[in-house]
This record gives sequence, C-alpha cells and structure tokens, in this order.
Amino acid sequence: MATYTSTQSGNFSNAATWGGGGAPSAEGDVFNITAGHTVTIDTGVSNPTNGFADSNIYGILQSQSGQSNTLRMNGRLYIQSGGTLHLRAGATIEITGTSPDQHGIWGENATNVNIIMEGSDGMPSTTLAAGTYNEKTTSLPVTSAANFAVGEWISVFDNQSSYTGTTEYYDANFTDEGFWIHDISGNTLYFRHYTGPEDVTVEDYSGTTLRVSNAKKFRPTQQIIFGTGSNRNIKTISSINYGNNELTIDSSVTGTATGEYVYLTGTEKIHTAGDKVRKVCTVTTAASSLSSNQIVVANANLFSIGDDIWVERRSEADGSTDYAGWYSSSNWKDTRRTISGISGTTITLDEQTPYTVVEGALVTRLSRDVTVKCTTPGTDYGFLYMEQYTSNWDRNLILKDVYFKDFGNDDANQYTGVTLRGYHSTDNLPVTLTEQVPSRSRGAWVEGLMVHVWPDSTHQRDWGPLWSYDLRSTFFRNCLTMHGDDGISYYYEPHGGLFNCIVTGADNYGLRIEGPNGVCEFGYLYASRNYYQYRIYLPYDSGRGVHNVRGDSCHHSLQHPGMHQGALNCRNFMITGTRYGPIDDNSHGFLQYSSHRFLSGLPNAEAGTGTAMAGSYRAQNARQLAQRPFRIIEDDFEYDKVRLLAYNSESYWDATENAWRFFRRYDSSDNPGLVERVYVPAGVSLKARGEVKLAPGFSGTYPILTITSEQLGPYNNPLTVGADSRFANYRVDSAFTASAASDYESKSVTLAAINYPRTLIVGVFSSNSNAAEGYWVKPTKILLSEPYSNPAMNTINNSMSYKSGGIVTEVGTSFDNKTRLGGRLS
Repeated sequence: MATYTSTQSGNFSNAATWGGGGAPSAEGDVFNITAGHTVTIDTGVSNPTNGFADSNIYGILQSQSGQSNTLRMNGRLYIQSGGTLHLRAGATIEITGTSPDQHGIWGENATNVNIIMEGSDGMPSTTLAAGTYNEKTTSLPVTSAANFAVGEWISVFDNQSSYTGTTEYYDANFTDEGFWIHDISGNTLYFRHYTGPEDVTVEDYSGTTLRVSNAKKFRPTQQIIFGTGSNRNIKTISSINYGNNELTIDSSVTGTATGEYVYLTGTEKIHTAGDKVRKVCTVTTAASSLSSNQIVVANANLFSIGDDIWVERRSEADGSTDYAGWYSSSNWKDTRRTISGISGTTITLDEQTPYTVVEGALVTRLSRDVTVKCTTPGTDYGFLYMEQYTSNWDRNLILKDVYFKDFGNDDANQYTGVTLRGYHSTDNLPVTLTEQVPSRSRGAWVEGLMVHVWPDSTHQRDWGPLWSYDLRSTFFRNCLTMHGDDGISYYYEPHGGLFNCIVTGADNYGLRIEGPNGVCEFGYLYASRNYYQYRIYLPYDSGRGVHNVRGDSCHHSLQHPGMHQGALNCRNFMITGTRYGPIDDNSHGFLQYSSHRFLSGLPNAEAGTGTAMAGSYRAQNARQLAQRPFRIIEDDFEYDKVRLLAYNSESYWDATENAWRFFRRYDSSDNPGLVERVYVPAGVSLKARGEVKLAPGFSGTYPILTITSEQLGPYNNPLTVGADSRFANYRVDSAFTASAASDYESKSVTLAAINYPRTLIVGVFSSNSNAAEGYWVKPTKILLSEPYSNPAMNTINNSMSYKSGGIVTEVGTSFDNKTRLGGRLS
C-alpha cells in the first residue's frame, strides 16, 4: 500500500502523472489529485481486486471521453474544497467493502466542491419544434417522433434556459408536465393527461352534442380528445347537461366516434421551442404469461442486449387480490430484468418473470452509460453523500443519467444510497459539458437517475435510497428508485420538487414528501409495489401542490401526518389496487378530483359487499377522538361525489337517499362509525337522533346510536367517583333493529346535564365485522337543551355533517319542536 500525489495533469495509469514513481495499482493504494491538476481515468487503469483506499480530489478527476473506463474504490472518494469529480459516458465507479466501513463517494462540507456526472439520455428524447406552446396547447410538434409510440409516458421540460439571478425560484424550473401519447401524426404528438377519467366512452353524437357514458367526470372549458387518425377529435367543452350525459362541444364531431374513449388533453404550462421531450416509459402491447421470458413493447428504441430494465408488476396481474411486493415481503418478486435478446419490439429476458406482465405494463431502461455500482452485488455496500453546505452557491452538482446499481448501506441514514444536501448551482463550471444541462445560478440538476438498492435489509436505511435532504431549489426529473426503506425522499427546504419519477419495491414509503415549502411542486409521479405509496407532510404551505399522481399495488395508499394547509392542494390522484387505503393521522386531509380504488377481489364498496379500508385508529372510531376521516372531493372525477375513508370504514354520499352509504371493514371488528365530536357546556343535556336503513341482505350485528364521553371512550370508569365528577365516564346507546331492513328506523338517546363542560362523541357505529354490507345513515341530529352562549363555540366541534351551520343547529327538548326564525324580538 502506497500513497500517490499528482505532480502534473495526465492519465491515471501514467507514472509521470504521479511523479514518475509508478501509478496507483496495488491493494489499498491512496491517490490524491492536487489542486490545478486534471487526472483522467483511462482504459489503462490497473484496479486492485478490492480497490483503492480513502483518496482525495483537490483538482479534477475525470473519466476518459468516449471510452469505457473503471475506477474501483475500497474506501471513500473525497471531493475536497476546489475539487471536481467529472464522469462522462462510459465511466464506471465500483465500490467494494462492508457496510460499517462506509465506502462511497463523499462531497465535503466546503466551498467549491463539484460532482458532475453526465450520462447520455437513458431513454429516447427529442425537442419541441419551433414555436411557443401556451396553456391549452393540444399537440406537440417535435423534431423527430421516430422513437416514440402510442401509449407511452413522456415528460416535457425546459433544459435549455439559463438563469443568472439570485431568486431561488424562477419560471424555467416550473415547466414540467407529463402525458400519455394518444396518437402520432408525422412528427406531431397528440396526448392525454397523465391522470383523469379513463372509462368514459362516446355513446352518440350529433353536431356539437356529444353523449357520453358519464358526463359527471368532465367540467365546462375542459379540452378532450377521442379517436385516432382520421377519427381523431380534439374539442373544448362549452357546457354540460349532466342529467342527459351530454357535452356541448365547440365544433362538430368528425369521422366515426361511437365507442371511443374520451380523455382530457391540453397543456397546463407554457413550453417553448427546444424544450426537451423525454420518454419516461414504454408500455407492453400484449400480455406475457406467468413465467414467460419475453415481453412485447410499443417501442424498443435505445434498449440493448445486456441492459437492465424495470418491468412493472401491475396490481391483480396474478389474481384479484395480488398486491404485495415490497422487498421484505415473503412473496416479493423482483421486477428488475436483464435483456438477452431483441427482435423488433419483442424483448427476450435473461430469466422468466415470476409474475404475469399485463398489456399496458410500464417498462423502462435502468442501465446508463455512467454507472456507480457495488463490485459484488449483495456483498459490497456503497453510497454517494453530498454534505450540507449553505454559505454560498458556488458548488456545482450535476447528476444526469447515472445508474447507481446494487447500492445501499445500513450504517447511517446519509449512506443509504444517494443523499444530496445544501446549496448548488450549474453555472461557472470547471469542466466543459458533453450533455445539454442549463447554466443556472440556483439549484443543482438531477435528471434520469436510476437507483437500485440490493433487496435485503442490510442495504437500506430510513430516508433512502434517493434523498433530497435540505437541497434547495432543485428538481428531480425522470428518476427511478427500486427497493430500499423509502424510495425517493424530499426533506424540507423550499423551491424544489419532483417530476415524472417512479418508486417501486420500497419497504416503507415509496415517495416521502416531508416538510417542503415555498414554491415547491410534485407532479406526474408513479408508485408501484411499495408498502405505502406516498407519505405527504406539508406543515407550512403546499406551494404549487402535489398533483397528477398515480399509485398501484401497495399495502397502504397514502399517509398524511398532520397535513395542515397542505391538504388543500392535493389533486388529480389515481390510486388502484391498494389493500388497506390511506392512513390519515389527525390531519383532516383530502384529495380533489381524484380516484381511489381497492383491490377488486376483496369486499368493496363498488360491489356493495364491504371495504378493506383500515385507516388510522383515531379517525372516526367511537372509542377514540372521532377526528375527521380522509375525504375525496369529486371522487372518481365526478363533480357531485364525496367519499370518506376512515378507521375500518368507507362511506360515500348517496344523493338519492340523502344519506351516507356506510361500509365497514370485513376482516376486522372494533368500532368504526359516522360520529361527531361535540362540545357541551355545563348544565346542558344532549340528545341525539340517528336514522339508519340496512343494506339489502344485511345479516350482521345491528349498528348502534351512541353518546360517549371523549375521555376513556366506552371503557369502564376505573375510578370510584360520583356522577358529577370531572373524572366520571359516560355512555348511553341504543341499537337499531330488524325494523331498519325495509325503511329508515329512528333511534334517540339522551345524556343528562352535569355541572361541568365536556366533549362527547356522538353518532352511529358498527361493532362487528359481520356487518360488512353496511347501511345508510342520515346525518345525526344533535339537540342541546340550551344554546351555546356564543355561536362560535360550534367551531370546536368536529363535523361530518353536510349542514352548513355546523353540527349543533337545533336547541330545545324535542326534535319535533318548531323554532321561529323570523319576526321581531323585544
């Protein structure tokens, strides 16, 4: 083992570069790149079996341009102040070592520390043709559409505009959109929105009237696309007759449209000539059976023999209850495969897929021509860590199209995979770029990263494997993570976000958005086969929102801890194949214009058989605090539909019945319900009336109308105290009966006044999983014997009622009393 320090610029393998006494080549050799020197990793580098020991870059260490070259490390490769690591196409860094030894690439906490890795595009791309494309543009003319096909997922973003200002948010960072290609004509791409209605068809049309299967999923002024080729129609909705399912459109239908699916189209942001159009995924055009080693895709351009690819395992691919797949699960099936052959659009895999690949499954390329990997998969451990530095913006960070392969480390959170922190820019670079990356004074550039963590617990820690940790003004584009504890984590700091990224196989959260603020944005995302699809925590503000998000085949769909105002800007979600639904930890969270569906093979609300919803134990549980449930406003994109997802229950508002249609979880009991939390002043009694109608064929335990004190819920009072003690516990209830089978049955319960104020839980709940078929529940009526001394006291109540005035809207001794609202008081 020896230490080598550069004495001049030159090739790594050239002894003259190190003063003439040989070049680093022995096990454990240390090399140091002196400031002002540029050392090139060339094809002649002699890598020891395990690799070089801890080494330092004060100058520039770059890979040889246009050549395949490898550097193997058995320690940390430190980029020190003034140092630059520059990897170009063909470069590979291998990392050897055990987890506790902390092997990896390390950017120091210092000024002018630069990591620049620039691979060529890992999936086909093109650019927008000449012109400016304002909001509501319905087609994208591109330089060449040759490498694109119908059905593929594409991203559009600005990778050309420079920025020299000091503002940390600017227009060029907020141009990203994601679309599905609907049709192609020459070099023009026609597209549909990434999320939106996908099950509406044209039933009839005449002139400018278009009758569809469900008009409730559309709104006036929306743009729609249906049909392809000579039957392609792009229209704007002028007005809607929801009763007749008729859309009035801005011009007459052309060609034949009957039976065509109707989708939303039109851009929502401004794009300009030269903006990048990049494929995120292609799709399969035919199903491949279980244990097949071939898939057929819409377009195989850029795929090569030897490439690693991700082949989606869609929910219910192997049965209507097939959903599990995070890597620690006993039935985990890895979705990474290697290409062994290509013939046209048919791809042959190195081994059979242990799952069915459905038609329309997503497929994308993991391999890149810049690779950072562990030397022996599963045995060695590696990470990249850019330390926190916030004194100025003179550090350069560019990570474009890099494959971090078989990565991961459980030694500490920062070493879990790729962790990026601090202030960075992409201007005043110390090297000349090969790839197109914009020069910007604020924010790093992260595009096309593929991070594959070796699928075992020793290669993962919380927050990885791709972690934006206090990384200001930076957006992640077209990235994918596979395995790890979390997939992509975005942790605090303003003015950044994620676009067109995929997370799959995470043991915990697929996508973890925690604490961002300012002008942040998260959109066009996909989570597949994780434990949780998404964790969204926005305690400060919601920025430009979390929107256009898809998730499939996960244990839980979302977790919303203490959402606060962030709940107001989560929209256009499409969640399918979830097992247990969202966890809403007292956050009053909700989605707008979104769809959320459980596995079809389980009892579900659409079939009227129950629900698999689990939820938070403290949300709408008669034994706990009766917090508001998770709400979906404009559920399944219908303008008048509301859905509640709460503890062991799911409900939707049935306008025909003017009541909630309530379903309870079929495989777990306890006390879910439609309950309110009500403040009752001292000396005031409370009377509640509930009305219930049982579902057809109901055969379980009847629901119960209850009033119970918030403290201890229904538990027996553990203290020997009098009825007027503040520590006394109260409960009164009345069970509904078979009379509710044919029509609404009414029950009333009263809790007497006591001499101190209290908070009560009031409503209808179900105590046994045998009642999964559920029932209809009218909003519970709450009657106080005396009015609040101040009507504003109603604000403390937790209301699920549709009443505009809050929960407590009646006062007196009987629900049949009449109150004079007009007239004169004297």
